[in-house]
Amino acid sequence: MQNSTKTRAELKSEVKSLFAGHWGLAVRLNLVPVLLTILGLLISGMAIVALLAFFVTTPDVISSSADGAGSSASSPFGSTIGSFVVSLIMVGISFTSLDWLRTKEADFGALKGAFSVFSKRYFLGVFVIQLLVNLFTFLWAFY
Repeated sequence: MQNSTKTRAELKSEVKSLFAGHWGLAVRLNLVPVLLTILGLLISGMAIVALLAFFVTTPDVISSSADGAGSSASSPFGSTIGSFVVSLIMVGISFTSLDWLRTKEADFGALKGAFSVFSKRYFLGVFVIQLLVNLFTFLWAFY
């Protein structure tokens, strides 16, 4: 059996030759999760500012929720779902990049490539793996 591993330098030169003339597509493909993360942060920030403005203008709400039973300004559930979706998109980008490297054809759209994990036949497997990773990370936090 022949050893088919490549060195870092060989992989780097192969990807550079693959990206030659297609740098814009590679950047657009990887820009999708960055923009989604920025959008999520902006929405979360606006929600926090709106909640703070609401609590500042209604002092009786502050005194009634001083025991900690009131709503929280930031939702860990929302950030968990957001990071879960972004991680699925990152897996889609990885799949698209691997397909691009294997076939040497850049015949895909950046958005379609980023969301490719949602249309592939192995979506269920990726979904379950990401769910287990998040579950074990959550449980590990209690250790």
